[in-house]
Amino acid sequence: MDETTAPDLSLLVSAFSPSLQDWEGDSTDTKSNFSSDYDWDGPVVPSTETLSTPDLNAPLFSMYDYVDVDVPLPKEEKSDTRSATGARPSFYRKKRQFELGRQAANTRLGPKRIHDVRVRGGNIKSRALRLDSGNFAWGSEHITAKSRILGVVYNASNNELVRTNTLVKGAVIQIDATPFRMAYEKHYGQPVTKRRAAGAQPMEEVKKSNHVERKLAERRKDAKLDLLVEQQFAAGRLYAVISSRPGQSGRADGYILEGQELEFYIRRLRSAKSKHA
Repeated sequence: MDETTAPDLSLLVSAFSPSLQDWEGDSTDTKSNFSSDYDWDGPVVPSTETLSTPDLNAPLFSMYDYVDVDVPLPKEEKSDTRSATGARPSFYRKKRQFELGRQAANTRLGPKRIHDVRVRGGNIKSRALRLDSGNFAWGSEHITAKSRILGVVYNASNNELVRTNTLVKGAVIQIDATPFRMAYEKHYGQPVTKRRAAGAQPMEEVKKSNHVERKLAERRKDAKLDLLVEQQFAAGRLYAVISSRPGQSGRADGYILEGQELEFYIRRLRSAKSKHA
């Protein structure tokens, strides 16, 4: 190229922005328009064999892409929660172990199985996975006895816990009435129900002293049993409420329902049966 003449700008533009003809190789060679200082062999022509039309109907991810991915447990950390407006909380401390989202106990009815869990401060909690008995108090008679749990009949929070017989605090359950019947008859010296007194087999009379007879006679003066509780004794099952936390203490202890509380739950059970009938 002659140094006295001005360069043709159209050639420079075509060199840096080649047209479709340049990609196909039909344009003139532009290498001669540059000085020998540049080592340029022309525009790179992509191979048509490597290009393919994308399939728009193909799935974005395959089920085999995440085969070996470990899914972490759910967390309830305060640092992971945002406010309603999307703001993130400030980090003023390290993460704590008690903020970890541990799996719920979901204590079921079955042979006793309890796991110990190490918690904050080096303390130990008892996580009951399965329980079949507990200590229950009969408040009006001042009697506490260990009884077998027969099943869950009502739960105010979720009916699914009734279907699966999940033992949680506040659940209404049925327990075996035998320990309380024996304690009542031993304390008062008489059958707990009239039906039992009529159908009971004659037993050998145990000789008692006059002092014991007078003491039992004095106790019978105050032996007043609720009609609803008496009907439950005749059936051999008592309604009770779990007052402990099986997932924290590993125990399913509670108290027998009486009075207005018993009437309330009986109404709830009857209404639930009528709805599903």
